[in-house]
Amino acid sequence: MITFSKKPESGYFLEAFNNNVFVFQSDSVETPLYCTIEMLNVTLEITPINGVFYFNAKEALSVYAFSEKFEDNERPIIGFQEDSDIAGIFDFDFTITFANASTESYAVSYNYTRGVQQINEIKKRVQTGLLCLPYLTAFRGYPFDFALYFPSEIANDKNGQTATESNSLEGARLFTSDGQTELSDFITRVSQIASSFFVVNNCCSVTPSFLDLGINPLRITNTQVKFTIELKDIFDGVYLKWINEFGTWNYWLFSSIYLAETQASTQSVYSVDYLDISETRTVELSTGKKAQDVISLNAQSLNDNEMKQVKSIFVSPRVELYNGVYNDNNDVADFKDFWQTVQVEDGSVLIKATKRNLVNVGFQISKNRYTQN
Repeated sequence: MITFSKKPESGYFLEAFNNNVFVFQSDSVETPLYCTIEMLNVTLEITPINGVFYFNAKEALSVYAFSEKFEDNERPIIGFQEDSDIAGIFDFDFTITFANASTESYAVSYNYTRGVQQINEIKKRVQTGLLCLPYLTAFRGYPFDFALYFPSEIANDKNGQTATESNSLEGARLFTSDGQTELSDFITRVSQIASSFFVVNNCCSVTPSFLDLGINPLRITNTQVKFTIELKDIFDGVYLKWINEFGTWNYWLFSSIYLAETQASTQSVYSVDYLDISETRTVELSTGKKAQDVISLNAQSLNDNEMKQVKSIFVSPRVELYNGVYNDNNDVADFKDFWQTVQVEDGSVLIKATKRNLVNVGFQISKNRYTQN
């Protein structure tokens, strides 16, 4: 029989980008030669050290988690949307082969996410159904979602709204805004006074929203896990989303006051200094330029919960810049066009604590600029 002296605990998530160590051996008197490990249609083979096998699942899990390069393939349609990339079930099949050709097997399944935890985070992530921070901030009028594991029903105890998912989804995202249908209170009041719908991009504003302005106390009804989303009113700014420590998406609307510049560098030059000076206009010509747009962003007066939401952008493997609302055709294929992948610039991030225990944050993002190169 295969026995484990170390393996991940059940009831917790395997984080794809942390070590997940298995140490095991057989109590058989036969000599073990090797062990095959099957998972995700991949078979690995390891050999023992003094009869003991050591296996770290991190490499396989992280490769699988990165297979889609953290691309967001889910269209922001209000309600639950399945996203099998953010979480799932991993099956491990261990088979030890002995010198006499006999075998022993052991199978186990774990729930995993494409997240990562830090050394100081002592508490492992329990499978409570929540794949996000327990306190989030959203901005009215911009696309927003939060992620859950095997959700059934989410209740908003502020306005009585519920969101229900009848299918058994391992990873799901609840979109509370698609970036089209929610407008400001002022526009909503104007539309109500006019007794008509205010139409923008073929979408109307006077529809019930799962979130109200202000603090929204939410709970997962089958587990009674509670969390909170604060919805702030619409304003202009630079809207970003990024992969967070859970392997899901965080969002933030940064200040509309920012600095933008284009940085360019010459790729190479070639000499054209072969004419008489009377015919010479220059001695070198450029083969082309390489350029990028750099935007210096800031967020002011963040409290502790808001800072927890924002700070993961500094080490995120993928950051997206929102370019605007969807077009009038509302094509399924076009929603990705309104997000552009950008990079958070390497280097220090300016974090300034104020006297009121609030934090100001400043950093730079860069986006590609094509040239005649």
